[in-house]
Amino acid sequence: MSTHLYSYRMRFAEERVNFFENDLRDHRIAMACVDLECALNDLNILLAELLLLDSQLQDEYFDGKEYDEALSDRFANLFSRWLSVAEKLIDQADGFENRQHTVLSAEALRLAIREVKSGLAPSGSASDAIIELRDRAIEEHRRGETVPMPATL
Repeated sequence: MSTHLYSYRMRFAEERVNFFENDLRDHRIAMACVDLECALNDLNILLAELLLLDSQLQDEYFDGKEYDEALSDRFANLFSRWLSVAEKLIDQADGFENRQHTVLSAEALRLAIREVKSGLAPSGSASDAIIELRDRAIEEHRRGETVPMPATL
């Protein structure tokens, strides 16, 4: 084989190896980003389920069910654990975004994190004032001191 042909084929082989090395690296990054997207979506769906369950429980309390502190504590624990996982995943999303990758579900999760944090805020926070207003409204409703809302606006 001529030296020129040998050199050409070696250069071609080197370029192909370089291509596959880069392609494999890019593929791994893309797959990690896809995996993260799936996890973020799953976490957002889980939060929607938790919020629905919590809302249904609040409706039952509104309808007269006796307050169950143990159940309330379980919800608070679940929201707290959800928040811990969400914050870890959003850190990963931040890392991808800092490297110019798009993480589509990240902003929705950031918003959800803020919402859950406000719901888990310690005593004395603004959420306590809202809870107090809600409880007072429920009591007024039970005493018949409220006016029915019109069905249509």
